[in-house]
Amino acid sequence: MKGNIQTRKRTLLAASIAALLASPAFAAQFNEAPDLKALVAEGKLPSVEQRLPSDPLVVTPFEAVGQYGGTMNLVGLWGDNGHRMRILGNNNLFSFNHTYTDVEPSLATGYESNAEATEYTIFLRKDMKWSDGSDFTADDIVYYVNDVLGDPNHAGNRPLYFKDYSSAKAEAVDKHAVKISLTEPNGLFIRQLAGVDGSNIAAFNKAYCSKFQPQFNANVEKEAKAEGFSSWREYYEVKCPAHYFTPFYANADRPTMAPWVVETPPSANAPFAEYVRNPYFWQVDTAGN
Repeated sequence: MKGNIQTRKRTLLAASIAALLASPAFAAQFNEAPDLKALVAEGKLPSVEQRLPSDPLVVTPFEAVGQYGGTMNLVGLWGDNGHRMRILGNNNLFSFNHTYTDVEPSLATGYESNAEATEYTIFLRKDMKWSDGSDFTADDIVYYVNDVLGDPNHAGNRPLYFKDYSSAKAEAVDKHAVKISLTEPNGLFIRQLAGVDGSNIAAFNKAYCSKFQPQFNANVEKEAKAEGFSSWREYYEVKCPAHYFTPFYANADRPTMAPWVVETPPSANAPFAEYVRNPYFWQVDTAGN
């Protein structure tokens, strides 16, 4: 297991660097989406160069570079969150390739681990931003691990790789690196972060979600009852649930790292839900789009 872990970390880092250096997107100017050009011209949105991370993930098309424009219409039941997860919520630190035979960089560019598979240092892409323009940093992951899952009374979703509140601790090494210490060895941890459960670790914006917890907001219990909730925990699970639950896709105020941001929330009474482009999305294609 030790040799496999060491090989994987080098492969991920090397593959990420090679892809960046070889990509035509880094030899050419980035292209602004047509529906965002007016906002940039009006000074309501920074330029695409300012919105992208310093090392965006470059996606190679299967057949050809796509064209801007159009509307993608999808049919699904109101409660079909599995469908939404595949389209809207699947933004992980690592991802599987299209044949599910290997793990590739995603929000993270690589990792290091100890020989016992109990400590993982994960390196994030530099200068990524949430959909509201705020920085995505190691502090957001530390918040999810320590302050959400680390709460012994947490009533929301708990991923399989963190089976109870004491399963892990996280600390920020710097703005773009986070160290996660596990109480039990787990040589599959990086692969688990690439799976469905792995999306949640990068879905909790600390600045936003911490507003609904008493250790960060002394008035949250009063605010929860003013909004019609019985407790701050119930309030939190509506404002910041995991991606398995419909409110995750219905809160237009919650920042996301997904390519789409909710504009018309899904509900039992809505004829359709509508999502629009995330102007700060962290991926480009090989033409710089």
